[in-house]
Amino acid sequence: MALRFPRSNLFWTGIWAGLVIYGFWLVSRFDLTAGNAARTPDRQPNAVATLAKPHWRLVLFAHPRCPCTWSSLVELKQLAALAPVPLDIRVCFVRPEDAAADWEHSSSWKLAEQIPDVRIECDVAGKAAQRFGARTSGHTYLCDAAGVIRFSGGITGSRGHAGDNPGRRQVLAVLAGEPFAPGQFPVFGCPLFSPTP
Repeated sequence: MALRFPRSNLFWTGIWAGLVIYGFWLVSRFDLTAGNAARTPDRQPNAVATLAKPHWRLVLFAHPRCPCTWSSLVELKQLAALAPVPLDIRVCFVRPEDAAADWEHSSSWKLAEQIPDVRIECDVAGKAAQRFGARTSGHTYLCDAAGVIRFSGGITGSRGHAGDNPGRRQVLAVLAGEPFAPGQFPVFGCPLFSPTP
């Protein structure tokens, strides 16, 4: 004997299934939507001093309270471990001008401290980030010894997700001296100049 459902139950089941599918679509759309892009200068601004040794500098700008920052820092730690040459690594946490002292000392700051030989800085009012053109948390720049920016963009594949991705592969290719495609890679994160993402 076959079970029969009242038509009203089938209707509500269809509505529920449609809402679930729509919810998954919204989440995946958010995960794969990059932050605002900015024009990257050809050379690193004077906000960061010229290098002596090592000959490569990696600068990552981050919002200390953006949940997406975690994956960028995990990828940065991976890059530091895989880099074929020594790197001068800087993580600049943007603090709004009107925020309290130590506002930037979040769990992301503590995670950044676990990256070997990293230098962590507080970028008050995002002045250094603005000189570089960074607008989104996780924007990473790779500069050579002459200060030429050889990579600009994100080092994660989507919001809040760590793992192999084109940005990380591109940085490693540049460091290994392989041919690289110039251009900017999408940055997945919260706006740098929003105090509460």
